Amino acid sequence: MNNQEPIISGYKITESNEVNNKLYAITPEIQEKLAEMGVKVQKKKNSAIKELNDLIKKHPTVPHFKNYLSVLYDAQGNHFMAREVNSRIVSQHPTYLFGKLNLANIAIANKEYEK
Repeated sequence: MNNQEPIISGYKITESNEVNNKLYAITPEIQEKLAEMGVKVQKKKNSAIKELNDLIKKHPTVPHFKNYLSVLYDAQGNHFMAREVNSRIVSQHPTYLFGKLNLANIAIANKEYEK
């Protein structure tokens, strides 16, 4: 076990969407699509995979769609694709918290606690 001091990341948790909306240029139209896709992902709909890929192409700067795709793949048991999509999230959006949380969950599942 490593006895290093924890690293303070500088993240601030809020219920407001304003920061994300500004940071990722999320319009009311995109917010509506995110809500719609969130429901489809929860229901594990296969049709959501194509829709999410189309939305990712249309809105490449919005990491939320990529995160939904990763979550959907994982929920459907396709852990390889979930990790692949999450790798893209982390490389393309290095400050996106959910990408980092997904990496942490993968490390925990693999008992790679040092990561």
